[in-house]
Amino acid sequence: MFKKIHYLVLLILIFVIPFCAEKTRGVSGNDGPSVKELNEYQVLEVDQDLILGLPVRLKFNTNKRELFVQDLANWSVISIDSTGKMAGKFGRRGRGPGEIQRLDDFFFTNEHLYLVDGAQFLIHKYSLENGEHLSSLNYGDILMKMEGRENNRASLIPKLPLIDNNNQPFVTLNGEVLIPFGSGGKYLYQLTDWEGNKLANIAEMPLNCSATEEEVRKALKERVVPASDECLTFPVHDHSNPDELYIVYSAVPKIEKYSLSGEKLWTKLIPKMPEMDSLMIDLEEVVRSDPDRPVSHLTVRKYISGRSGNEGDLYLLTYNNLITPETPVRPVWIHHFDKNGKLIERLKIKSEQDLNYYPGIDFVENRMYMPVFRDIEIRSYSF
Repeated sequence: MFKKIHYLVLLILIFVIPFCAEKTRGVSGNDGPSVKELNEYQVLEVDQDLILGLPVRLKFNTNKRELFVQDLANWSVISIDSTGKMAGKFGRRGRGPGEIQRLDDFFFTNEHLYLVDGAQFLIHKYSLENGEHLSSLNYGDILMKMEGRENNRASLIPKLPLIDNNNQPFVTLNGEVLIPFGSGGKYLYQLTDWEGNKLANIAEMPLNCSATEEEVRKALKERVVPASDECLTFPVHDHSNPDELYIVYSAVPKIEKYSLSGEKLWTKLIPKMPEMDSLMIDLEEVVRSDPDRPVSHLTVRKYISGRSGNEGDLYLLTYNNLITPETPVRPVWIHHFDKNGKLIERLKIKSEQDLNYYPGIDFVENRMYMPVFRDIEIRSYSF
């Protein structure tokens, strides 16, 4: 009898405990969805007359079937067709109409392309058909008039967007403009039309977004996001619905969905995963190894950029800690969410060189174009 009982207990231990452990792993989020590795790539071949200097930010225009490349060396955005030839060029260095002093970002709608010049606080609008400059919006004037920012010129100093993509101007698929409040105000963004008229406020500002140097240091040592980083966000289009967009809290991290009327549609917290933990470990090691090192620039960025597919699914790229050069080359991780914010897939790109984190994604051919960090090479991965 006792042997039978012991045998029954043994069976329970063999089958039930592993099942519980598996459930625990799923609840904790430490494992997450399955991982798909993208190891094979092709180097993008361009026409010999097209000389790229330093491609840093890529976006793929599905309608035109062209890859748009922000080239720092050429001070412009260049579109490349399927044969590798230049199809268009937008912007040039200068202070005249449509000219730029610092190219921060670019966006396109069905008919227009927009260049953001953070040095002059201008957004230039061009025709996608012929590259002609049509008009410009001075968003610096709007910033000065936004509630909570009056006469606060210090808060107008923009962050360098290639390092920090958070809280930057953003042009929607409708050609309207999200302008970040920055410090001050009750909201993260104000939506305006192209004439600068206010349309809506988007996303309430978290209650506390400030921290002293010591508070930041203490948080990083404990692998906790400092309060000063909880307001760091960037928008992502929803290509299935131009009247809605995602707001990604890059450090927390979480995703919120908003209509352009300002209505919050939902909020989703993102589960912890090892690739996220590794970023916090890097920052902790930097702080502990050099106690006297200033930490205000050690911003927590778990996500750095995002793209959306034609069905509204969301692809977010993890940051690879380029601000901590003493750490090893990190793989690029891309987290794939459905349009309701559920994490369904993790893509991993291992590389002997750092890759930049602003890809162009062709969702029709399932091709991901990645620029190599501080190089002229653009790689194409199939996913």
